[in-house]
Parts: sequence; C-alpha cells; structure tokens
Amino acid sequence: MDKNFGENLERRTDKFDEKLMYLITEQIKLQKEYEDQLEIIEKGKQELLKIAESAVIENHSTEIEKREPMVYDDFFEDKNPEQNLPNEAGIQPKVPNGGNESRRKFLKNLGKIVLGTGATAIAGKKVINYIEKKSENKKEIEAEKKDSGPEVIEVNHKREIIPWYKYKDLTPKLEFRYKSIIPELKIEGLKMVGKTSANGASGIEGKILRSLRFQNVANAVEGKYNLPKNLIVAMIMQESTGMDLLPNGADDGGFGLCHMQGDIAREFHLKTYGNCNERRCKNGHAIKLRNLIEENNHDRKLVVDKDDRLHPILNLDAAGRMIACYMAQPPITGGKLAPLHLDALQSAVARYSGAKNYKDYWKNVSANIKLLNNKKGVEKVRKIFNAKNEKLIINGGPGNFDIYIKKSEEQNINYGLESYKKGKYYESSNSKKMAKKYKNSFK
Repeated sequence: MDKNFGENLERRTDKFDEKLMYLITEQIKLQKEYEDQLEIIEKGKQELLKIAESAVIENHSTEIEKREPMVYDDFFEDKNPEQNLPNEAGIQPKVPNGGNESRRKFLKNLGKIVLGTGATAIAGKKVINYIEKKSENKKEIEAEKKDSGPEVIEVNHKREIIPWYKYKDLTPKLEFRYKSIIPELKIEGLKMVGKTSANGASGIEGKILRSLRFQNVANAVEGKYNLPKNLIVAMIMQESTGMDLLPNGADDGGFGLCHMQGDIAREFHLKTYGNCNERRCKNGHAIKLRNLIEENNHDRKLVVDKDDRLHPILNLDAAGRMIACYMAQPPITGGKLAPLHLDALQSAVARYSGAKNYKDYWKNVSANIKLLNNKKGVEKVRKIFNAKNEKLIINGGPGNFDIYIKKSEEQNINYGLESYKKGKYYESSNSKKMAKKYKNSFK
C-alpha cells in the first residue's frame, strides 16, 4: 500500500509539475506580450500627441480648450494604471522548490501576473484601436482637402450636415433688408446688350450680362449649401434672364431672380405679397404686385419689404435651399423620368423645374454653366459691351464691362450680403459626391 501511495503521489506531482511548467511558459509568453504592449502604448502616446498637435495647427482659427492633450492614460478606468501592472520582481517567475512560499500562494501570485498582463494588453488594444480610428479620420480629412472639387466655393466655415426637410426652415435672418451703405450707381450713356420684353432679355449675351450683376450673391449661396459653381447664376439666366423685378411671362404669380410661385415660396418660409399661397395666382395678388413694382418705377429698394421673392438674397438663398433640399433626397427612380437614371443633382433640378420641363431646363442650365465656367461666353459679352459703351460714365468716371459688373455687385451689400455670409454653412448628404462627379463636366 505504501508503494502504491508513493507511485500515486509521484504521478500527481509529475502532473502538477507539468501544469505548473505550462503556466510558467504561458506567463513568459504573456510577459513578452506585456513588454510589446508597453512599447505599443508608448508609440501610441507619441502618436496621440502628434495628432493633438496637428489638430491645433489645422484648427488654428478655433479656440482651443485649456487642457492637456489626451494621452493613453485616459483610456484606463483606474487613474493610476501602473498600480495594476506587475512589478519587476513579479515578472520573473520562480518555480517553488519547497521553500517558504506554498504552491497555492505561488499560483495565486502567478494568476495576478497573468491577469495584470492581460489587462494591460486590453488597455493597449484600446489605445491601438483609437489611434487607428484617428489615423483613418485624419487620412479622410487629408483626402477631402486634396480633392474638395473646384465646383464649390471655397469658404472657411465648418459645414453642418442636416436632413433634407430642415432646409425649408433655414430662412436667413439678415441684419437689414435694405440699408444705404454703398451709394447708388450713377450711370450715363449705358447701352445694354440684348433686347428686353415681357419674357425677359433676349440672346445669351444679354442674359449673361444682366445675371452677372448678382454673381457675388450667387457665389455666397453656392458656398453656403455646397452647390456646383455657377449653378445659381445659370438658373437666373434661365428663369428671369437677370431682370430681378420681372414677373414670369404667364403673369400667374411667379416672381424673383429665380422665379417662384406663391405656394413653393411659402413652403420655404418666404413672405409673399398678400400671403399668396397658390401655385397659379387667381386672387389678384400677382397683378397687384406687378402694378406696385411699376408704380415704384422698378426701384427694388422700395418694394423688397412687400415680398421676399423681390429681395435678391432671400430669393436666391431660397433657390439654393430648394436645390440642396431636393438633392439630399434619394434620386428619382420612378415615373416618367425613370428611364433617364438621374443622379442626385439632376433629380434636384427635376424636382425644382418639374418633370415636364426637366429635359429642356437641365439642357439650358448645363449649357449656361459651361459658358460661365470656361469664360468664353463672358469674354464675348465683355467685347460686345465695351464696343457699345465707349462713352459710358459710372459714378463720374469712365466705365466699361468690368467696372459695371463690379459696381452692380457692390449694390448687393446694401441688401445684407455681408451679414448673410456670416451665417451657418451646410451641405447635403449628396453634395460632396455631386461636386466630385461634376468636377470636369461643366467645362
């Protein structure tokens, strides 16, 4: 019996020693991982500091909070994570050989080492994941900077991404509707390009000339909503031909540089004359407003408080909001336009113009953008205008095409353009994609 007991004890001792050696081997592996994690954490700490420093540089215009940059310690629940780490003496396991330390105590201490090393590894993994995420975000930001697309106006504003339905509520709050800041133009001997009628200016040159007087407002709107460059001016050329107080040809209630009917203007929170809210005005508001404009000798500043559509900034901003709102919605896939496979921008224009008018409207607006972008159309207008206006006098001095356009644009400051630029800036969910897609399409 003593012999059997001795053999059993020996076998159990051997098994225990095998398990112990296995644990020791695993602990040594974890020790190596622990040392590797410490190295990774240190690298992570340096990387985070670099990210924090670059963030300060890239956001130099933003007030930085007065606190230290986040380092890896912020990821630990324990304020002093080093207290949970094994000390140097504990890292080196020593196999018990019958000394004062019992096997149970040894295994308990060994377990603490294993758990401590594991906790450090988990914390290190958190740091690594955070660094990778920050690095990916940083790469995305750098990529956007490299390919922001020349089709949008450059602005130093942080954009806010909002759902499509919120664009309807973004009516600008201008500091004033009209204020005499820039003296009114005094022009002598002006000979405009293109004839005019109840339907607007004739000829592409006449449309370009009149529409460019509102280029700075259009640029501000395109910048505010991240729209393709020259889209708004192209729409002005198509809608009112640049004659800002001209009612639409049907005389059924459409007004503005970008013509808007009463119901759609009200939907986007513009004030209309007589609170007209009809698609086709049959209550006399349209005729009364046209008569009011004529009674005031087509003097814009005297009628802008009667109807927001007559205000150049409020009108063009609403047109920009409509395009941004419609572009943020899913592209059109059903109905008569389904076979055309419209993208987000084309769908926005279709919703703006109506399915019936879309093909001609998109064709004309696209052609207008190309003329404005490649400068050939503008250069032709410049030559024609200057040839017709050799004796032009503007504000007491010689005038030409460039002076006429510049001085006309300056008048828009009197309608609150500078306060408009100070407002928030937005982008629709599809605006970046469309800017990239149409980067070279309108040339």
